[in-house]
Amino acid sequence: MIKNVIFDVDGVLRTLLDAKICEHLSKNNKEKYGSHYADLSMKDFYKKYCKHSYKPYVDYDNGYLSETELSACVEKDFGEPAEIFEEIFAYRRKPNSQVYFEESFELAKKLKANGHKLFVLSNMGKELADQLIQKLSFLGFDDMVFSCYAHIMKPNPQLYNFAIEKWNIDPKESIFIDDREENLKPFENLGGHTFLFDSKNIKESANTLEKIIMK
Repeated sequence: MIKNVIFDVDGVLRTLLDAKICEHLSKNNKEKYGSHYADLSMKDFYKKYCKHSYKPYVDYDNGYLSETELSACVEKDFGEPAEIFEEIFAYRRKPNSQVYFEESFELAKKLKANGHKLFVLSNMGKELADQLIQKLSFLGFDDMVFSCYAHIMKPNPQLYNFAIEKWNIDPKESIFIDDREENLKPFENLGGHTFLFDSKNIKESANTLEKIIMK
């Protein structure tokens, strides 16, 4: 019987909009840098600068660097202006840059009403995590573990052990939901249940999850 439901965030509970960066810069930065970023989307930005082969970004997700400090590293390493990166990182926290999956939250509400405990386990920098802690606590999530506070990232098995001990839960009575297969394996190795969420088929994923958990 599943008693505990653990959600990842991006790709499971929400997504960040993939829009042209130039559209979201302040007037001053558009005039100063607009032509350079005109064809760069948020997705391209992540691929180029926010990847886990880039150590400062790993340090950011692990809570050792702030957005401002990461922006300074990008300027130093790539010759790009830190000013514009700080603005881009700040843009990610704006409500109009985030789309929350209604079906996932409806499922969470049903599970909570049915007596399940709800948790979050996610790789995330401190500024974004702090914003989410407020929102998800208000919506009834019992607790959250973010890489920036644990100083460990998925799929490192230590993060899963840290979360299990913190929450005092049995993996065999728990299910972990993530949109990346490599993040599920460590939880399976602990005897836990897992579900690969398909953010391109949100309704179908949420419906399938409900049947698995509520059976």
